[in-house]
Order: sequence, then structure tokens, then C-alpha cells
Amino acid sequence: MEAGDLPEFAMYMPGMGGNCRIGIMINGKSKWITEAAHIKTMYRPGSMIYEISDALLNKGMLTITILALDDSDGMIIQTKSANTPPGLSLVIAYGGATGKKFSRDGDIGADPESSFYLQPAYCKDNQYQLQKNSFRLYYGFTKPLSEEDRYEIQHGKKQFDTAAKDKPKLISGLFPEQAVLRIADANQQQNPIILTGSDAHSKTPLVTASVKVSPNSVYYWLIESQDKKRKYSETAALFTRAETDRKK
Repeated sequence: MEAGDLPEFAMYMPGMGGNCRIGIMINGKSKWITEAAHIKTMYRPGSMIYEISDALLNKGMLTITILALDDSDGMIIQTKSANTPPGLSLVIAYGGATGKKFSRDGDIGADPESSFYLQPAYCKDNQYQLQKNSFRLYYGFTKPLSEEDRYEIQHGKKQFDTAAKDKPKLISGLFPEQAVLRIADANQQQNPIILTGSDAHSKTPLVTASVKVSPNSVYYWLIESQDKKRKYSETAALFTRAETDRKK
């Protein structure tokens, strides 16, 4: 897990395991929270906390806490809204897993910061399976995929030999039960509204998940390097466990 002064996160497996961006949308306006008017960043060993305020949030605040999972390679994000305006939506965008190792093996202080961005070029061989509030991302294919392969992966019909040396790598995500998931075009990241309305058949795909946020609510967003078939009802306890583990 890679995190810095701004609330945008990357997975390093080792090798680039993707990037996570968070945005807000309301009344036809939107922005990535990295562009918010005020961001207060708090560092704790094994965790980052961000307090976000902006005109789009009116007088409300969005608090983002990210932790490394205690039982697998991955991260769990808690989003907490306080007095946010009605009609607000929260959007998460994830993608760009390549498995590529950087020059200093993922040292965010040594490798260029741009190495960890959600770059369209990183998304080219990413293949997704979407379920109601979860996804599987396959990447790192050793040979070009046929259209039949792509169709079978996207529709859950493709089976991989888990013992094969040339099997693709896997990342899974679990989001709030009411989240709306869709594929979008990584070349259209100007703002969350443009991205969520972009071409789902892009050759540079990423996954988005959007949730209507009530004025005072808490949601959890989990991304990890395997599919443990978790349930969303488990995420609050997973977050608490990760926080307990962080303090050890």
C-alpha cells in the first residue's frame, strides 16, 4: 500500500498493483478529492487519515482513513461523512495493475510519484469481472488475449489453472452493498462525472463504484491481492482488526 500527502492510493505487490482515486459528485458538479479546497493529512504508522472540506460538501466534512489489511496483501478504506449535503455521491475509481517493478522496487520516496498514478497505459491488459458490489481484476497475461478470452473472463466463464506458471495475477475489490459498479475509460479522468459516463468498452478499462452518501454515514472499501469471498457485513470488523494490528 502506498499513500502520501494527498488522498490517492496505490498497491505495490511488489510490482504495480493499481491505483485508487476517490471523487465526489453533486448537482452536476464533481471533482477528485485530491483537488479539494482543504485537505488535512494525518500520518500514523500503518495508516493515513485525511479530512476533506470543499464547497461541494457545503459545510460538511469527509474523513478518509486507509489501513493495510492484517490478513492479506491489501487495503481497507473507511469513508465517513459528517453533515454533508443531500444528493452527494462518492465515487471510487480503481485500475492500472501491471505487475511492473519500478527502479527502486516501489519506494515512493525514490521512484517518481507519477509511477503510481492511474495511467491509461497501465490499464491496457486489465480484464474485469463485475458482480453486484465486488469485482475481480485479472492482469499480467503472458500472451495476447483473443476476443473469446476477453468475453469469457468478463462473464465469469474463464477458468484458470491456479498451479500454472503463466496464470494471470488477481486483485479483488469489495464495496458497499448499494454501490453501482461499471467499467469506464481510463483516458477520461478529467473529473468523476466524465469518467463514470465514459465508454465501458474502452481498451484502457478501469472500474468505478458510486454510492449515494447520506449526511452522516460510514462506508468501507476493500481491495486485496486475492479473492477471499468476503461479505460486506465483515468489513467493519476487518477495519477494526487492521487498526488493532497497526497499534502492535
